[in-house]
Amino acid sequence: MTEAQKNTNLQDAAAPASPAGVSAGAHPLAHRPWLKNYSPWTARDIELPETSLSHLIDEAVRTVPHKVALEFFGATTTYAELGDQIERAAEGLRVAGVQAGDRVALILPNCPQHIAAFYAILRLGAIVVEHNPLYTGAELRHMF
Repeated sequence: MTEAQKNTNLQDAAAPASPAGVSAGAHPLAHRPWLKNYSPWTARDIELPETSLSHLIDEAVRTVPHKVALEFFGATTTYAELGDQIERAAEGLRVAGVQAGDRVALILPNCPQHIAAFYAILRLGAIVVEHNPLYTGAELRHMF
């Protein structure tokens, strides 16, 4: 089987029923073109749990504490370690006065501290407002 045939077969296998607004004769990936880039073993659809992100991370900390949650430049963080970092960051934010509904600016690159801060903010019921860490002070002042 040629590579083109494999790709066509993968696309056809990944094609769900036509959603509303997409004609039945349209290409199977017309409404989800990114699927053509998925590996064959990657699920095309998933069932989303009806819970919060905070609950999901807490559940992972409880059920698989010794599994690796993060890997960053060769260093790993387990779910237990991440849970502790989130808890400590959330307490620091709480002591600083952050409350449910507050908006908290997060200006960090993609790193473990970003993830801990993100979940700490959510744990308090506050709203994460992501900002590009490469913005200048003037750009941030304008947004704030």
